[in-house]
Amino acid sequence: MNEYELGLAQFSLFAQSLGIGFLIGLERERHEEKIAGVRTFTLIALAGALSGYVGIHGEWTTAPLVLLILIVASLLLAQYRMQTALPDPTTIVAAILVFVLSYAVWLEQAFFPAALALAVTAVLYFREELRNLPKEALIKFKFFHSYFFE
Repeated sequence: MNEYELGLAQFSLFAQSLGIGFLIGLERERHEEKIAGVRTFTLIALAGALSGYVGIHGEWTTAPLVLLILIVASLLLAQYRMQTALPDPTTIVAAILVFVLSYAVWLEQAFFPAALALAVTAVLYFREELRNLPKEALIKFKFFHSYFFE
């Protein structure tokens, strides 16, 4: 692979990582009291991609761990400073996933992180539906049980 092809391949991996952060960050923008939105998630994805790039080249092998700790600490501090009544652990978990998925893009499995990013976005987007799922299942189970066994 010549230098141009290598640069294009690396650019593609960075673009995919940024897309992961942008997608999940766009979903987090829908919430009023958010501690991170589309810009923050895109930057978190860039940090994950950069740590993957540095990790692949073996220059700084602890970069992913150091950056992830700094990102989580920053989000926890932002959450503390907002002083909202409700904590936002979902955003922090989503940020960790964005970082890890953006890092994983560099592990020669570019399709898998993209598919997982879509799954994460769906889980975040369908928040209310997923919260109501256990109640609906219980109602259907009670109906089924009373219809067949009583």
